[in-house]
Amino acid sequence: MNVRFCTNCRSLILVDFRFCPYCGVAAAKGPEIGDALAEPFDRIGALSSAKTNVFASAEASLVRLESDMDLLIEALEKEGRSSM
Repeated sequence: MNVRFCTNCRSLILVDFRFCPYCGVAAAKGPEIGDALAEPFDRIGALSSAKTNVFASAEASLVRLESDMDLLIEALEKEGRSSM
């Protein structure tokens, strides 16, 4: 099923319609749904990969912090001090 947006009211209509059933305007060739949604989905994909990079960086920082804390606790225990 091929659909597009009405150029007047932006309702979703079939490509074969000569008139928009919602507003009655002659249906000029507007963008098909795939074309209309391509840009927003591209932006979502770009944001998603940027967030993934932020989370990966934060996770790496937390792993380093945990490693440093383990070394500190180990050093304190060797000196006979309690870590708690």
